[in-house]
Amino acid sequence: MEYYESKFTNEHFIALGKMNVYFQFIENQIDRLLSVFLNTHFLSSHTKRMNALLSEIPFKTKCSTLRSLINDITSFEDIADAFPKELHDKSEKILDEIFALKPLFKKIAQCSSIRNKYIHSHWINGGICGPKNSVARYKLTAKGKGVKGEFVFECSSELESKAEYILQTYNELLDITMNLVFLAVPSDGESSNVNE
Repeated sequence: MEYYESKFTNEHFIALGKMNVYFQFIENQIDRLLSVFLNTHFLSSHTKRMNALLSEIPFKTKCSTLRSLINDITSFEDIADAFPKELHDKSEKILDEIFALKPLFKKIAQCSSIRNKYIHSHWINGGICGPKNSVARYKLTAKGKGVKGEFVFECSSELESKAEYILQTYNELLDITMNLVFLAVPSDGESSNVNE
């Protein structure tokens, strides 16, 4: 095997950027879903307060809270107040969308782990040799079981693959979120206060 200097390429930067941006897309959808389940629609006059609160909560806590709220739902009556009365006849569809979220939490957690692993790593640009078109990455962690280190060479195609996984998960989440968010649109004109 031939070795080459560890060096960032535009493809590495682009893949890492995609990873970060796609993950932010996921976090935004989690925020929207929390707003729905806390009966504060994202177009309501309370949006600023909800966003202020959510901006200070770690992603892991947001997911845990959302999962708990969903796990508490056993019938439509448990969530009916988040949806206009005229949509209560669509309760089965609403519940189907809510329950479709459950299997996504594992993928969302994987996306968070992937994003954190790469975004919080140290990268070595030059001065070390590895496989062609790769860059060296290392990450140290200390979680009560001693310090562990990971040192690997990353090809841009591997990073791109991870970014695509995050995007795919986002798209699955987006489909469900949009269905629930638009079903939860208030019918009393509250949504007109977008700029408050």
